[in-house]
Amino acid sequence: MLRPFLWRQSIFSRRKTALLAIAALLLGGCGGGGRLVPVSLHVKAFPSDGVAYTGQAPPWNQVSFTAYIRYSDSSLGTDPVIGVQWTTDPQDYWVILNGNVASCFQASPSRALIHGTVQVNGFTLDGLGTMWCT
Repeated sequence: MLRPFLWRQSIFSRRKTALLAIAALLLGGCGGGGRLVPVSLHVKAFPSDGVAYTGQAPPWNQVSFTAYIRYSDSSLGTDPVIGVQWTTDPQDYWVILNGNVASCFQASPSRALIHGTVQVNGFTLDGLGTMWCT
């Protein structure tokens, strides 16, 4: 008597497992139906090595920064973000920041950190860039 009950239960389990596998495949193919959410800023420096030469005239003593949105799936937006507020750390006194362009007036053995912050669709996004003054 117990054997038919177990047999029915195993058929049910197999059907349930098959349905779950199909649902996972369908949802996986369309990204799970979730929306991409902006999570942070990805900050790029130009020149890409982030080095500014203090003994040179502009633009050689400068590094410019551009921010792109990083989404919840780790992808990056294709357009630069407008309206980013750029700041430096207070201890990076050898850097003068004018908008997204940082100028070096003194060489330093340590890197300078450049912070970007912006509001996008109700989210506050932050990003961090680095530069070197040689």
